[in-house]
Amino acid sequence: MNRVEISQFSRVHDVLADTQWMLVVKSCDQLERRQRMLESRSEDRIGRIKPRPTAEGLLVRGTLRDGKFCTTDSHPFREPRHIHRVDEGRYLFTEMNRLLLLDESGSVERTFTHPYFAFLHTVHCSQDRRRALVVSSGFDAVFEIDLETGEETFRWFAWDHGFN
Repeated sequence: MNRVEISQFSRVHDVLADTQWMLVVKSCDQLERRQRMLESRSEDRIGRIKPRPTAEGLLVRGTLRDGKFCTTDSHPFREPRHIHRVDEGRYLFTEMNRLLLLDESGSVERTFTHPYFAFLHTVHCSQDRRRALVVSSGFDAVFEIDLETGEETFRWFAWDHGFN
């Protein structure tokens, strides 16, 4: 076993300097969401019992410079949740009910839809970059999608496996 003496490490402040980032902003109405949450707690209930409007979120591109995030541009999306790098210059991105393939500028190259896509959350690409595994939290399900054909290749519903 190799031992590393961490007391010999030195702090580096600019390790991420001039790196480019894509940030997912879940929604732009956090004050309203927080107010609804506080109201529900004062009424002694947990969770939502009535529909709420779809929130607008953002995909923000930028660079870290001098310890600050400098925004390059941003694109609005309906309730975005996750972004995953497929390969150089291509990303999978989950929106409310669509899986999107984006280019490096954040523009949509391709849209994937499915009858059971609702409140999409996490997405991950297979090692061979041919398939995506996407969580549809609105249906408590996971789907594998072929990125070339757009077809479903696997599905798993929580309620079919004892989770309700």
